[in-house]
Amino acid sequence: MRILMLCDSMGIGGAETHVLTLCRALTERGHSVTLLSGGGESAEALGSVGTEHIALPLNSRRRRDMVSCARGISSILRKREFDLIHSHSRFSSALVNAFARRHALPHITTVHAMFSSGAFIRRICRWGDLSVAVSQDLKQYLIDTYKIAPENISVIHNGVSEERFFPQERTGGITVGFLSRLDGDCSLGAELLCAIAPRLAELYPHLRVLIGGGGESAPRIKALAAEANRTIGRDCVQCLGTVSDTPAFFNSCDLFVGVSRAAIEAAVCSAAVVICGNEGFFGVLEEDRFSAALAENLCARGCGAADGDKLFEAISYLLAEGRESLRLRGERLRALCREYCSSKRMAEQTERVYLRALGKTRGGESLLCGYYGFGNMGDDILLRAAIARARKEYGKEGIRVMTYGGRRDSRCFGEKCIRRTSLLSLPIALLRCRRLIFGGGTLLQSDTSRRSLLYYSSLIKIAALLGKSCILWGNGIGSVRGNIDRRILSRALDSCEYIGMRDMRSYALARHLLEKERERVKLECDLAEDADELYRDSERAEFLLGRLFGKEGGEIVAVMPRGRMKDSELLKFVKRLSDERKCGRALLFIAMNEREDRATCKALSRSLGGRIACGICFGDVVEMLKKCRRVYSMRLHGLVAAQLAGAEFVGVGRDAKIRAYCEERGAELIFWESEEI
Repeated sequence: MRILMLCDSMGIGGAETHVLTLCRALTERGHSVTLLSGGGESAEALGSVGTEHIALPLNSRRRRDMVSCARGISSILRKREFDLIHSHSRFSSALVNAFARRHALPHITTVHAMFSSGAFIRRICRWGDLSVAVSQDLKQYLIDTYKIAPENISVIHNGVSEERFFPQERTGGITVGFLSRLDGDCSLGAELLCAIAPRLAELYPHLRVLIGGGGESAPRIKALAAEANRTIGRDCVQCLGTVSDTPAFFNSCDLFVGVSRAAIEAAVCSAAVVICGNEGFFGVLEEDRFSAALAENLCARGCGAADGDKLFEAISYLLAEGRESLRLRGERLRALCREYCSSKRMAEQTERVYLRALGKTRGGESLLCGYYGFGNMGDDILLRAAIARARKEYGKEGIRVMTYGGRRDSRCFGEKCIRRTSLLSLPIALLRCRRLIFGGGTLLQSDTSRRSLLYYSSLIKIAALLGKSCILWGNGIGSVRGNIDRRILSRALDSCEYIGMRDMRSYALARHLLEKERERVKLECDLAEDADELYRDSERAEFLLGRLFGKEGGEIVAVMPRGRMKDSELLKFVKRLSDERKCGRALLFIAMNEREDRATCKALSRSLGGRIACGICFGDVVEMLKKCRRVYSMRLHGLVAAQLAGAEFVGVGRDAKIRAYCEERGAELIFWESEEI
């Protein structure tokens, strides 16, 4: 692949090191990488890793420089061919996004940190077709702040090159190190080390403290170090300034104090680590707490504030173990970092994001129809599964999708979307397509109203009259009332060349209604059961459950109610869930349809004391349900998620598809009108 990468600058810092490491790893995998940046110390190393560097003032916010950047990017894209664009900052992403659309290039953005975001900034930010976050909390930040679909964000942890970072033998006295930019937002660890150095030196007379890094706070840190040395009576605290040979620095440290990438690099060099920084104090990095630290990029976000007493206690605890114990602790951390934070793993995962972005199609040979874009998690995963199946079966043939939001849904789902009610776009799409595909759902039914049945059956008939193929994938047939509705349904099915039904009831009914060629009807699984596992992340499930329930542990019961429940139904539901609470189980409420179900989730949560999961996708639900004792769902795809997770589930309500799903799998089914709970 030919990749155009953008970064504001290539100075000394975590994001810049991430970009340099990624460029090296991608080049080693045979890709061609061109980097645009404002230059800096790290830019000099790009040539040695096989990456071309082009200097543009992306680190400047002056109007003249911004115009110069835009002209430079435009010229480069006109003269050279690239397969995709990958940007690493808000500014470069906003600047290059329009050029990516103009040249029909996929655009990927990596987010390295949280930023203060006002309403204006949120409006002008552009996060590309797909986004990458370096930790789980940054993914949640993008979901909460910028409303990006969870499926469009991949978590790829910072990668460290094992060719550069590896442990070496340590000699001399015990050394505690700190390495970072020494600016106001990231120098707290250095300040606290200077403050507690006299107390540490009193306990460990041969102790040495090394502080590396440059920045606006460097003079103040040097003054604090000098004051500490005067108190101690020797040069215990040494300020080294900007460190160019970081592996040598980490290998001189038995214990490292810091955050983020520097903490990972120190761990790869087998140093013990204390996570302490401006964003919080995590404490000693232990094996059993590694995943929790990694979920916040080893930055201690969400932990308590750092102070001298906490840091002194953590360092004293580790130093009391002795050098050999520190070495063994460091080796265990190194093994974890090699598994989760290697540059090879980072490059492989980034490459998968690239391939996914390149999978976008052009044109509209296949027109996907369903109840898409209404904020229903189940229908949205059906659409993503239908898109994946269409790409697999029809290759690079274009896809168009009928959704509620039309064009505004295009970025979310990665294909061109049109409004399902448009009197202009819909007829044009029907004329241009080769096939009309109903991708999952219970579209053919008159339970809600006859209008729904007439709408979807009319689409099939019109498409058939225009000579288009009509296909049903993983559909269900709902309640059909009266002979007129049955005739409408029968004629619609007669116009389809392939009829895939997701349950035995719908399969039998479709075969009964067809007068001939009943072999067109096939029994399939629900499309959600074939959804790409790319959206499932066990690490994210642990992160979400940890945020909701903390360290309480215990059994969890998941509840997926439906909006607009009757008061009598709600009371019965509360009684059943109260029994679960009496058994000591925590309640997790999940709104499968954000618009319709959230109010009911809030009401039940207030009444029973449960927690509500927000900003999640279907894959997150599946992974979270793996941790649950039981699942109650009034939504079909809540039951599908429970089935995929291997959790015990209970179907609730009168819906025909809920009944069919539970009966086929021998699961408990509750009917409100016929059974007291």
